[in-house]
Amino acid sequence: TKGVTSTPIPNKYAFRIVQNCQIEFDNAKLPLDSLLPGATNYKEGVEKVLKHSRIIVIWNAIGGCIGVYKNALRYTLQSNSSAVLSLAFSWSRRS
Repeated sequence: TKGVTSTPIPNKYAFRIVQNCQIEFDNAKLPLDSLLPGATNYKEGVEKVLKHSRIIVIWNAIGGCIGVYKNALRYTLQSNSSAVLSLAFSWSRRS
């Protein structure tokens, strides 16, 4: 669309495989039938999406950490008895 520039942001990652871009509008004009129904302005729409999606980012990180912990613990308990003793010793020193 004339007046819209999209520039990829290098080395920026997302949970889904999407390219993150900086979008610039310079006197861009769209026909009325191209507007989303019920949309009032760009800022409010983005704020609504972020308000409801940011909690998912946190839960994804927590889930990943729990998975790493469980797998490391299982590996340690099954694979190496000296590692178990070392782990037990280090945990007992924390108390």
